Amino acid sequence: MSVAEDAISALQEAAAAYHGKIDDINNQLDAKKQELDASIAALGARLVWAGGPNGHSLGEGLVDMDLSSTHLEANSVYATVTGAEITINKAGLYMLHGFVLQHSGGGQRYLVVLINGEVYQFTHSGSFGGWSTGYPSVLHKFSEGDVVKIQVQVFGSNLYRAHSHGRHTRVHLLYLGGLA
Repeated sequence: MSVAEDAISALQEAAAAYHGKIDDINNQLDAKKQELDASIAALGARLVWAGGPNGHSLGEGLVDMDLSSTHLEANSVYATVTGAEITINKAGLYMLHGFVLQHSGGGQRYLVVLINGEVYQFTHSGSFGGWSTGYPSVLHKFSEGDVVKIQVQVFGSNLYRAHSHGRHTRVHLLYLGGLA
C-alpha cells in the first residue's frame, strides 16, 4: 500500500470508531429519553394547548396578550383558550411555559403572568435597544375555573409588545397530573 492509501485506511478506521462512539452516545440518549418519557407518562402529563398571538402587539400600554392562534387546539377536558384567557377545566398540576419576543428602541419591556387576576410572575428587561425575549414560566396547582392571562408592555420607540405568532412568540400548557 502507498502512503496515501495507508492514510486513507487509517482515517476510515478512525471515522468508523468515531461513528461507533456517536452511536453509543445516541443509544444512551435514546434510553434516557425513554426513561424521561415513562416518568412523564407516569405523572399523566399531557400537552393541553400550544399557541400564541395572531399578530404583532404594537404600541405602548399594558395589554392582555392575544392567544388566539394555535399550534395545538386546546383539549377542552383540561382547558379552554379564548382570546387572551386560558381557563382551567380540570384541577391539577400544570406547567405554562413559553417565550415572548419584544422590541423597544431603548425602553423598558414587561411580561406579567396573572392567575385569577393576581400577579404570579413579573419579568422586566432594562433599557437597551433591540429585541429581548421574556419567558413566562408557571408551575402551579390549579383549581377548576382558574383563569390565566399573560400581559405585555413596552416603552420607548419602535414598539413590539409581542412579536407575532410563530417562531417568535409561543406559549404551551401542559397538564402534569392530579394531586391528592
